[in-house]
Amino acid sequence: MQRKFQVIRKLHDKSHLVSNLIEHYNIGMTKKLSLLLFLVMTSTSHALPFKICYESPHFFPYDTDGDKSQRLSVVIKTINEASKETGLKVQYIRASWDRCLKDIESNKVDALLTSLWTKERDKVASFPKNSNNQLDKSLYLLKAHYKIYTHIDSKLSWDGHSLSNINEGISAPKSYIASEKLKGMKVLKETDIKVKQAFDLILKKRLDGYVVLKEVADIILSEYPRKYLIKELEKDFLTDYLYIPVSKEFEKKSPKKTKKFFEELAKARKKYMPNGL
Repeated sequence: MQRKFQVIRKLHDKSHLVSNLIEHYNIGMTKKLSLLLFLVMTSTSHALPFKICYESPHFFPYDTDGDKSQRLSVVIKTINEASKETGLKVQYIRASWDRCLKDIESNKVDALLTSLWTKERDKVASFPKNSNNQLDKSLYLLKAHYKIYTHIDSKLSWDGHSLSNINEGISAPKSYIASEKLKGMKVLKETDIKVKQAFDLILKKRLDGYVVLKEVADIILSEYPRKYLIKELEKDFLTDYLYIPVSKEFEKKSPKKTKKFFEELAKARKKYMPNGL
């Protein structure tokens, strides 16, 4: 009888020990989960707001909307990943290009999507620089190929240096470097129209040509009813790198994050766009 009691006592002790272990384990897991949740919430709450201004209407490579129009969303994926790795919480703001330029100069937005580098733009926004304070071309987002589009029967030509056979003039998106270049060549027809509208004017012979990013034109032409009447001139009108410059104020307040963002952007670009768009 005594032996039976000892066996029962041992089983009770072991059961109590197991209960204690389980309770201890649960408390430990609860603490770990609580700590993990705290870290996640802290990380999120400490993410620095980062307003990126980009152009309207929908220029497909930069569209942040649903999958139907987001054909080249690798650009947005690249930016989002670089921002996350830098500790930035992105907010995309769509506006006219003129407005984006004014807002980054007045520090109302933190970055532009996207911009070619020029001496003038370097005065109002901060581009990636190397240790010698020179533009670091390795930290670009996209390589830009701006093409001239004209009527299939047009005699308009571009040899890489000069334009010939111009009657009505050539247009480009307002405030673009391409527009400024055309103006300098005294062939600019100033307009404030969408790419599709430009193609319509070309078909009506009211515009000789239109300069736009090749990737944008390719997508719009793929759905343009009379695309067979529009041709692309062989030589690029402009070839350069596109960057995401930040505002002067953002760089001043967060120099380390600015540098890291540019570096992370280049890493993400190699991941999502190893061969470009």
